[in-house]
Amino acid sequence: MLIILSPSKTIRINADHSLKHFSEPVFLSQAEQIVNELKKMNTEELRSILKTSPKLTYEARESFQMWNKLHSTENATQAILAFNGDVYSGMNAGEFASDTLLYSSDHLVILSGLYGALLPLDLIQLYRLDVANPLKLGQKTLYAFWKKSVTKYINDQINASNHQFLVNLASQEYFSMLDEKAINAKIITPVFKDMVNGRHKIVSVFAKKARGRMSRFILEHKICDPEILKTFDEDGYFYDVNTSTSETFTFLRG
Repeated sequence: MLIILSPSKTIRINADHSLKHFSEPVFLSQAEQIVNELKKMNTEELRSILKTSPKLTYEARESFQMWNKLHSTENATQAILAFNGDVYSGMNAGEFASDTLLYSSDHLVILSGLYGALLPLDLIQLYRLDVANPLKLGQKTLYAFWKKSVTKYINDQINASNHQFLVNLASQEYFSMLDEKAINAKIITPVFKDMVNGRHKIVSVFAKKARGRMSRFILEHKICDPEILKTFDEDGYFYDVNTSTSETFTFLRG
């Protein structure tokens, strides 16, 4: 069972982290190509691409100017610890046992607008770039730039570990990086809904945290059977047989 996740906008680079294990992103040359395009831009051009405030645009420009292809534990942090948004606070990988962290390297891929695809222990540097940002590389959007190579990479991971199921815990924005029809595994998408004004709806912040919790649940219990996913009951969620299908597992709360 292979999990895919979205990255987070917020990233924390910590040179004092205690993990001994790390790996190098497979698409570093492509990431360098993207960064080199971004380095050419002035502040206004970059702001139009990132859709950020002046302050965040300035910070992003500084991070791109400092970014370099040489990744080490002095200037980068493992992706599973560096990403710092709601999904990752829900997963709380900083408290993973060492065997769970190592297991995650064969069972989790994080999609990224800059790095394409990351294993949990791949080192990343500070950056800000969403795959949906309107950056053009030649005539290609980031989606077009990444789709073929990232889909092949996911299939390589599936084939290498004989995964029969791909658990899609990414946002639709990032899942769209893949050629869904070309994936060599059955895709299962968990959906998390909360009661709002008498109806169950997806509440973004809660759904993101639940995706992180589900990822942790799979990794810590080393789950291979999708039927076991239905037993997930953290934070008050429960599997709803009435609104679920063989491809979409719906979890309700409230």
